[in-house]
Amino acid sequence: PATPPAAPQIPPAQLLSEVASVDIIGETVERGFVAKLSRTEGSTLGIVSLTPTSEGDVVIDAIVVRAQRAFRYLTRTRRAISVLYEEPRQVLEELQKTAPTEITTSEAQRLIEEKMRGLV
Repeated sequence: PATPPAAPQIPPAQLLSEVASVDIIGETVERGFVAKLSRTEGSTLGIVSLTPTSEGDVVIDAIVVRAQRAFRYLTRTRRAISVLYEEPRQVLEELQKTAPTEITTSEAQRLIEEKMRGLV
């Protein structure tokens, strides 16, 4: 059987270049927060959760959906959660240092719902 053609690669920088703002939605039970990644015209490109760890760093987990394809960015930063909360654009800077992993749209939907349920 022939293998299906590989989907064209979308460079990580191009994915995130469409993000015009990082808008905080609310706080989580883990003392972190969830934010929406929005385009210039206001539509949502994705969602990101920030969770502080006991080691003092912050886990950043973002889901970006574009053109019926979904990507997950997962990284850690030493920046303080309070700094990221006050300066949400810094979240974008951290994501730009990370290569995304392509996931299924159903997995993306499940992760987004999970993040929304974690809001206080």
